[in-house]
Amino acid sequence: MNTGLLAFSLIALFLVLSPGVNTMLIINNASNFGRKTTTFNIAGLCSATFFHGALSLFGISVIVLSSPRLYLVVKSIGGLYLAYIGTKMLWSGVDILRGKLCEKAVRKTVSSSKSSVESFREGFITQLFNPKVSMFYLAAFPQFIAGRNTVFEGFSLVLIHASIIASWFFFLTFFISRMKQKIEDVKVQAAINIVTGTVLLFFAAVALIW
Repeated sequence: MNTGLLAFSLIALFLVLSPGVNTMLIINNASNFGRKTTTFNIAGLCSATFFHGALSLFGISVIVLSSPRLYLVVKSIGGLYLAYIGTKMLWSGVDILRGKLCEKAVRKTVSSSKSSVESFREGFITQLFNPKVSMFYLAAFPQFIAGRNTVFEGFSLVLIHASIIASWFFFLTFFISRMKQKIEDVKVQAAINIVTGTVLLFFAAVALIW
């Protein structure tokens, strides 16, 4: 691996490891629904990452980010979606603590899984309406693409980024699955839902206000 690819990989790694919406999504779904759900979440995240890469390479991201109205629309849709997911998670945790969901029902919910399509869509939309990904590519591509084959080199960088995303979140899923017995405790599960929901609502507020 040359110096440029190594530098890009390290930057992408720090970007992925920094706590954010994707991390909250995987933690919640890994603890609630298990590996199958997070596998399709991760597939959605990686697919949306390639979509972002294509938008940046073909100049569409520049148009969106340079237009205040278009950028506001994209940011608002993403913020509202995060608010929707966050509210669902928050109220689920509150209902558990209030005793509206009995322990048997909670455990059944935890052991079940979402549909593959729903899980993929959840990951795809979460990443798709994250303008920071496009900003990252718009800043990185000019620095790390030096050859004439811009599209090939660009998608090679996106592949590295997507591979890091998949590796980290599969590791995170594996780690959470090894702690499954503690996580399946009703109070712990409620706490995870409430914390995750609150953090997602914070990100939603940031997206909608700033």
